[in-house]
Amino acid sequence: MKGTSKKAPTRKQNERRRPKPTTAQVLRQIGIIVLVTAIWAGLLAGYLYLLGRSHEPAVASPTATEVAVVPATASPALTDTALSTEEPATSEPPTIASDTPAPEPTATASDTPAPEPTATEPPLAPTHTTEPPAGGISFSAEVLPVLTTRCERCHGEQRAEAGLKLTSYADLMAGSAKGPVVVPGSATTSTLVELIVSGEMPRRSPRLPESEIQTISTWVDEGALDN
Repeated sequence: MKGTSKKAPTRKQNERRRPKPTTAQVLRQIGIIVLVTAIWAGLLAGYLYLLGRSHEPAVASPTATEVAVVPATASPALTDTALSTEEPATSEPPTIASDTPAPEPTATASDTPAPEPTATEPPLAPTHTTEPPAGGISFSAEVLPVLTTRCERCHGEQRAEAGLKLTSYADLMAGSAKGPVVVPGSATTSTLVELIVSGEMPRRSPRLPESEIQTISTWVDEGALDN
């Protein structure tokens, strides 16, 4: 019998049998290459930095001997000045005081005393008045009729929701169980005006006309006076 001989695998067959690297292995190899590159780059940058520092010229600081010698040397200008001041007192004749009196300074306009200000009485502070300004909104004639007509069902004599009654000026300013509903002089911060503008009041009724809302808002801005 003839011996059977096996053929050696070719290069292509070896490449087919070799397992392909996984994605994790490829990423690991890339990470190793990046890390090694970063290390070498850091070492190279450090070497260049040290090399540049070594080539910088050193600034020579003054020695202690030079610093001590500088104030010890005398300036020639100072020496000449000191010698010139040591002249004998008899080198110049003494000056004789003149008997002529010096002229007195004349008075100028600036020496004239300023007139004292006359005392004026401070203006009197305006007194508080309950009368509305000219053309103002009247509570009894314009505001109260709107409140009694539109809000009597929930805030009248028979029924007062949340403890709020709108049948008189005193009841309105007393507010509800939660506190005041009118801030005199500020309609934007008054709870009553906010509820009327938003349409929450009167409940279960149509929203107030713009003219009536404007009347109540203007009255509050004018000080919410009992007029």
